[in-house]
Amino acid sequence: MITDFAHNHLVQLDKRNYRLHHESAPFSTQVTKLCKTSKQRKPQQHDNVFWIEDVVDNNPVGLMRLVPMDLADDDIINDAWLVRGLWINPSLRRNGLATQLINFCLTRTMTDNSTTRIYAMAKPELDRFYQHLGFVVINPNKNQTLPLCQPKKNWHTWLITLS
Repeated sequence: MITDFAHNHLVQLDKRNYRLHHESAPFSTQVTKLCKTSKQRKPQQHDNVFWIEDVVDNNPVGLMRLVPMDLADDDIINDAWLVRGLWINPSLRRNGLATQLINFCLTRTMTDNSTTRIYAMAKPELDRFYQHLGFVVINPNKNQTLPLCQPKKNWHTWLITLS
């Protein structure tokens, strides 16, 4: 298990302290429990998981998975990722936790020697959220398909390019 405790990050929001974590396989029991709590699929071998906990009670309060984009079969594009399963405890939403979680993910995902693309697929209600983070909406046409999955009807596809 790679739990990046050496590089976890502390943030303060609304007079509470939170710790951000980054893990890759095999995943900690905290991640497994958090996936169950948030009704998210268990992370797979190549996923990166970013999660946030309340420092006072060590209670995990948010989670997101970054899934490598598949080209075909088992080929993986190392510089293209998809945000999957972004979840924040409902009682703590609209306090900046999701923004902190995604910003932490973006800084941890940037590489020095390549361009990284991160896609997100979301309901239109989240347009301002993704715009605020620097994502731009893209509209794949019939000839342009995105690897891994297609957005649900009426959802928007977002992209941020990190260099």
